[in-house]
Amino acid sequence: MVWGFAGPGPASVVCAEAGIPWRVVPFTWHGSRLKLLRELWRFSGALRRFRPHVVLPYLIWPNVVAGALWRFCGARGVIWQQRDLGIGSCPRRLTWFAVKNTPVFIANSRAGAEFLQRSFGVPRQKTRVVHNGVVLDAPQRDRVAWREALGVDPKCLAACMVANLSRHKDQATLLRAWRRVTNTWTLGEAEPVLILAGDDLGQRRQLEVLCGELGLRDVVRFAGQVRDVSGLWGAVDLCVYSSAREALPNGIIEAMMAGIPVVASDNTGCRECVGSGEGGVLVPAGDDVAFAEAIRGLLSDTSRRINLGAKGQRRAVAMFELERMCTETVEVIHQVTGEGGR
Repeated sequence: MVWGFAGPGPASVVCAEAGIPWRVVPFTWHGSRLKLLRELWRFSGALRRFRPHVVLPYLIWPNVVAGALWRFCGARGVIWQQRDLGIGSCPRRLTWFAVKNTPVFIANSRAGAEFLQRSFGVPRQKTRVVHNGVVLDAPQRDRVAWREALGVDPKCLAACMVANLSRHKDQATLLRAWRRVTNTWTLGEAEPVLILAGDDLGQRRQLEVLCGELGLRDVVRFAGQVRDVSGLWGAVDLCVYSSAREALPNGIIEAMMAGIPVVASDNTGCRECVGSGEGGVLVPAGDDVAFAEAIRGLLSDTSRRINLGAKGQRRAVAMFELERMCTETVEVIHQVTGEGGR
């Protein structure tokens, strides 16, 4: 069963479509120490009544709550899943108690494993790196339909960033780079278009204002949350990704799976996705000049885009295959529950 602390939302829709039971168990993160203790006690009771064999929390608060409570709930173990590099925080003492009582940690990248060791002192032998597994569903719209929906000229080149609109993703740097790209664009008649797809986590309004200040309203599209990701990638020519820090961005992996070349920030997570030039070009994070040069270089060179896209696709299929992720995760579950190959 899948539990959520808020919602329902997109995850509940996916669960329902897959026939996986789910429920929302509200948990209030912020407040007094007494209020937090009450929330922990209430959640502990709910988990104890369910009596899970193993608990698989995801992201910092669920990791800390499950790591702190699993022994009181009849579970055989808990597996901390590290999917970021420190977004959000919990009370320090509760966090250290949870870390100390968690037997196994899964990080979805080497950067995530290093974060656990550096930030919480997690021993290397307790950490297992299991890369994300990604599968692109069949597209719901083709290239023509997607471009019509977004108001993008069929003849122009388009780049896309699929990520939540948040300060951590630094779309502002990307917009400044896009201004530089369009200022010097001479290839073809239509200016290239930038598409920003993802949930608004408090930044869309600021980004729209920045678009206006930079004179980009005609060449930037805000697509919102997109479920037809494979269809969207089929409608664009380049993946761009500007966040300063990443563990392992699915937005890049999905683009590579679709054969789309990448221009991304040179951080540990993006580097682990793209490799040493196999799937695209890495530039210094926050450097709009370097981003603009790399974007312009790839948009103006069709053969290079095709070559990098093919290399990236081979790398993504080899490293981020879904069955491998499932097999490796189940191995860790067996390790925690002591059930061997059952």
